[in-house]
This record gives sequence, structure tokens and C-alpha cells, in this order.
Amino acid sequence: MGGPAQAAVALLIALAAFLFVVGGAPLAPTNIAWLSESDAATNYLGWAFYRDSPWAWPPAANPAYGMDIAGSILMADANPLLAMPFKLLSPLLPEPFQYFGWWLLACFLLQGLFAQGIAARITPHAEQRLAITALFLFAPCFLIRIATPATFHLTLCGQWQILAAFWLYLSPGLRRRAGGWAALLSVAVLTHPYLLAMVAAIWIADLLRALLAGREPPAVVLRGAALAIGLPLAIGWASGVFWLARPAGGAIATMKVEWGFGIYKMNLLSPFDPRGWSWLLPDLPSRPEEIEGFAYLGLGVLLLAVAAVILSRRAWSAARPRLAHVPLALALLGFAAFAITPYLAIGLHVTKLPWPEPMIGLGNLFRSSGRFAWPLVYIAMAGICWAVVQGASRRTASILLAAAALIQVGDGSAGWRGYAQTFARSGPVWPTQLTSPFWDQAGHRYKAVRLAAPRNRLPAYRDIAAWAHRHGLQTDAVYLARYDGAAFDRMVQLRAQELRTGRLARDTLWIMDGVPADVAARMSRRAGDVIQTIDGVRLFAPDFGQRPSVTSALARPARR
Repeated sequence: MGGPAQAAVALLIALAAFLFVVGGAPLAPTNIAWLSESDAATNYLGWAFYRDSPWAWPPAANPAYGMDIAGSILMADANPLLAMPFKLLSPLLPEPFQYFGWWLLACFLLQGLFAQGIAARITPHAEQRLAITALFLFAPCFLIRIATPATFHLTLCGQWQILAAFWLYLSPGLRRRAGGWAALLSVAVLTHPYLLAMVAAIWIADLLRALLAGREPPAVVLRGAALAIGLPLAIGWASGVFWLARPAGGAIATMKVEWGFGIYKMNLLSPFDPRGWSWLLPDLPSRPEEIEGFAYLGLGVLLLAVAAVILSRRAWSAARPRLAHVPLALALLGFAAFAITPYLAIGLHVTKLPWPEPMIGLGNLFRSSGRFAWPLVYIAMAGICWAVVQGASRRTASILLAAAALIQVGDGSAGWRGYAQTFARSGPVWPTQLTSPFWDQAGHRYKAVRLAAPRNRLPAYRDIAAWAHRHGLQTDAVYLARYDGAAFDRMVQLRAQELRTGRLARDTLWIMDGVPADVAARMSRRAGDVIQTIDGVRLFAPDFGQRPSVTSALARPARR
């Protein structure tokens, strides 16, 4: 990667960027307060339930978080790459414990390391490599995933895997790359499906390039392909990261995700639309849900692109287009097409494009298709830097790159300056709306808390699931990225039947949100059953009224 010294300096820059943007508070292993919002909440809850559950088969199974619709730890986007080894160490860990802060630090370090590796393929000059590294570290599409409320998705900060894929693509030596691809794909399998899909597409492009180039015997290429396929598949199968709970008698899981393909897309103006990530540039017209396709390059990179255009004649004379790179070009076109999806958006103007109907279902598996713009952002950044290096003298290119990096950091701070408020929240507990004495008593009375009208991501799921975990209860009041569709449909039918017949389990606290009032009124009840709204949660507590302290628990006002 340009020598150990260059790599060490890149790591120091990455560490400084982490401390500058995030700070050190999230590194405290018992600090979970900063994880109480957005997707970070289900990431932590998934890990917390997984940690406290006994080992099962497959090892990544997380049955207590979701129950009938549970899945592996991956389905809560809780990063099996770290969750599984930390579960092994659980007896040695404090309570609570979170690894997400250290994951963020690792993401910064690896983002910087692989950015420096790509920079080494662009220029031999150390000062230019470090400026390019800084540009990649402050890429808005990377930083926005850290703590911006609408996109607070910690696992997806692992965009260094995309940089690692491009670095491998640019690296010489097919045999060395084969081992690297196998390792990278294995890591991606244990991290997130979106990252796996992007890395796999770049790997396939590299594989086809090797076959087209013909510099290695096909047998050597295919052996490398077998390793790159076999190792991740073996790890995925052995760990069970794609495991989903199935209904009784179900043979094959039918993965169900929320709708969204064609909505959470990339707007064609996204590379130039700061969406609050610039002090100087105005936001462009767009829809809120298109934040998933956030592909803003940053003011520093945009200004550098202007310089690259001016210097383009000299840069193009240094370019050597090769047929072998066509597979990568096709992969990038595929990323672009999928990120745009069937609805081509230019600002607020939308045009429906022809799209095969069967592909809609596939698209919903990756419903936030705008994320596939990330490889395009990084390849564009690399191309712009390359054009400047090739088109200008060393001194001029170094000044341009350094100035771009400073502008990228300074102007982009408009987007991440508010992170300090998020990370200022510190402590071993979350705020909660469940403050009535009822909850402490109910936590010792029941074995589970469930939804009488099943749904994914009940508005109060975070507080309910956190309460359930604190009292050692299982729950299906969860937020899962993916779950078995047949299992969910079966659960909906079963709950409806139990509501009609009055056979809801009596060792379970039932959340009645979504149950029509007339259905609740007709429920068969015994003396001591309680149907009441407590702390904004409508619930059915079987036999709770028979407990001696029930009167005070229900009558005492909630603590505020």
C-alpha cells in the first residue's frame, strides 16, 4: 500500500478524523445512550438479545428477538462479524456492553488504509496520497451513515469494503488477489447484504477481466474463483447468518422485506445536492426518501472535478483504455441503473422507466437501492484525482489536492457538526416512556411480551424491547430488516384466531396496538385480566389484577 510508513500515516489521519468527527465517548464499552435512536436502536437490541440467549444452531440464530419471525443476528443489522466473537467473550464483558463505537473506529481506520492503497495506484507522491486519503475519509456518503437521524446505520459505515474491492481490482498478481477476494467476500458475508452485493459485483468484474486478459491459464483463474465462492459460502452456511425462523412444517424460508424499491433511490442530481452538507452550496429539489441515494461528492471534490476538466486533454493522453476493463464498466452501469430504479428522478421531476415486473421483487430485497451509488461515488472520486495528477505538474496537483481536502473537510462540516450532540449522550441506560410501576411488576410476571396485531417496527418497539431485554423476556415487538414471509403470515392468522377464541397465551403480556376496539371488547376474559393503556401503550395483561400490588401499580401516576 505504498509502504508501511505511508500506511501508518494514513492510519494516523484516519484516527484524527474519527476523533474530530465522532470523539472518544462511543469507545466506552458500557456507553449505550448514543445508540438509542434510529436504526442504531435495533442494532443494539439485536446484539443485546443475542448475547443473553443460549447458543443454538445455527450459531448466528437470535430467536429471542422476534420469536416466530426471528432471524439471525444479521437480520437486526447488528454485524455478525463482531457479534459472534463477542458473544463467545460474553462472560468476560461488562453489562451493558456495546462494540459499535469500536466498529466505527475500525471503519475510519480501514477507510483511510484502503483509500491510501488506491491513492498509491494513482500517484507515487506521498503528499498527494495523503490528500486523496483525506478526501475519501470525508466522503459525505460515508460520514452521513454515522449519526444522521434518517441514515443512522452503523453497519453501513463499512464502506471500506468497497474501497478494498477497488484496491484489489487495481492490485497486480492474480494469485494474491484470489486470496484477498476470498477474505473480503467472507467479511462482507458477515457484515451486510448490501456491501456483499457490491463487493461481489466488483469481484466478478475482476474475474472476467482476468479471463479476457488471458495472462493466466483459465484453470488458475477458476481455482481462484472457486476459493472466492467456496470460502464465503462455507462461512455463511456454518454461521447461519442468513437463517430465518420458519412456520411449523415450513421447508424453505420465504424472505420478506418491507416495500420500498423505486422510492429509496438515487436522484440524478444527488452528486451535486448537498442536502445540508455544505455551508456554501444550496440544497437542490428532491424527495426526503431519496436520502438513501445520497451521493453528494463534497464541495472539495466538485471543485477538483472542475480542475480535472480543465486539465482533461493532458490526462486523456495518459489514459490507456483496455477491453479487459469492460466488465467493471458494465458493473458500474449496473450499479447506476439499480440505484436509479424504475423511476428516473431529476430534482422533483420523475419519469417511469421500463422495468421487468419480476425484477421488482428482486429489487425489494435491496429496497434502498440508492445505496448502490456508493461505488460510483468512490470510482468518480478516484477518477477525478487521477485526472488532476495526470494533467498537472506535481506541485500544481499537490496544491489542488490539498486545497480540495481542506475544503472538503471545512465545508462538509455543515453535515457532521451536529454529531457532537448525538455522541454527547453518554451512559449505560436509555431514556424510556415506560415509567409506571406496572412495568417492573409485569417484568417478573410474564415470560414474553408480544403483539396481538403483529407488525414490524411498532412505534414503541424500542422501549418495549428494551424493557423485555432488561427483564429477560422474549419479544416479537422488534424491528427486523428481513424475516420469513410465511412465518409472519402464519403468526398474523394465529393471533387473529386467538383473539376471536380468547386463547391468547396467559404467560405473555400482550400489546394491543392495532387491535380494533370492538375486537378487544369481545375478547373472552377472566377475573383479574387487565386491558388498559399505560404510558401510552395499550395492553392486555392476563391475570395481572390478581396480584396483591396491582391496585397501586395501575393507579399510581407515571414518574416523569
